[in-house]
Amino acid sequence: MTLIIGSRQVARLVVLAIVMVVVVGAVPAMADDGPTYRHDSSRSGLAESGPEAPMPQRWVFEPQAPPTQAWAGPRDEPVEGNWEQHRVDYDAANHIVAVGDRVFFGSSGDSRVYCLDAATGRPVWSYMCGGPVRLAPSVHDGRVYFGSDDGHAYCVSAEDGSLIWRVVAGPDDAMCIGNGRMISRWPIRTDVLVDGGVAYFGAGVFPHEGVYVSALDATTGEVIWRNDVLSQGNAGRNDFSPQGYILASATRLFIPSGRDLPAAFDRETGREIFQSSDSWRSSGIVGGTYALLHGEHILVGANQAVAYSQETGRGGFAWFPARRLVIGEDAA
Repeated sequence: MTLIIGSRQVARLVVLAIVMVVVVGAVPAMADDGPTYRHDSSRSGLAESGPEAPMPQRWVFEPQAPPTQAWAGPRDEPVEGNWEQHRVDYDAANHIVAVGDRVFFGSSGDSRVYCLDAATGRPVWSYMCGGPVRLAPSVHDGRVYFGSDDGHAYCVSAEDGSLIWRVVAGPDDAMCIGNGRMISRWPIRTDVLVDGGVAYFGAGVFPHEGVYVSALDATTGEVIWRNDVLSQGNAGRNDFSPQGYILASATRLFIPSGRDLPAAFDRETGREIFQSSDSWRSSGIVGGTYALLHGEHILVGANQAVAYSQETGRGGFAWFPARRLVIGEDAA
């Protein structure tokens, strides 16, 4: 039986963003770990086993500060006859991951990463960053990986939160004011995805300032490759802006690009392969930071999800009128 990873990760968080973590059901029933957001590098939201209903609430943990979003919502008027959708609301709530008997999440409100006991909700440790942590961490091989608006990628011990390595994502440590907070000129607003012993992340949000995609050795933090020429395309007007959860196939990375469509990169070299493009006249208002991989397609969208080819980036396979999807073998 296939179960949706959501009863402990999404249901109350979307409605009550201030109350960060709500755990329901008996903890021993949570048999399938979710070491990264939506369970895996495809962001499928599927697991082979999970808690059984009914699921009574066991505990609630509220961090020191509620989430603070990086971007304001869309303007309250139509754009060329179409109502704009909020395509960069990935940090409206602090997302969690769960491995074994522990729950992990990053906070955009107080710039910490938390580890909680899954049975009691009591804090085990927290790690303080120099800026908001906007996406869920990844847990791999006893380590926790995450990025921050302070412009650093981090690896800490899952056991006690001690620092293992920290890497500057941009060219230097320059800071600026962003939405009332001091942040790096090159904040990390992707997750740090760990797959095959490699940690992948993007940095920067404004192409004219420079954006970067990096691959590091997950154990040592040493750079494997770093694509630092992305903003040089189109006479410095390349519109790629890495924001959202990174997805990975066997050979490619797919990185959401803010309000635009994702870009595909070669996992071995970091070379950009394509960035999808579309017209609202054919597909409606598409793009945004939410995406998932299924079969040969990547599905992206805010008020609707459109399927694009992982091979070519072209769309038109299917349109789903939904903000979030879980796709099983024969149903979505």
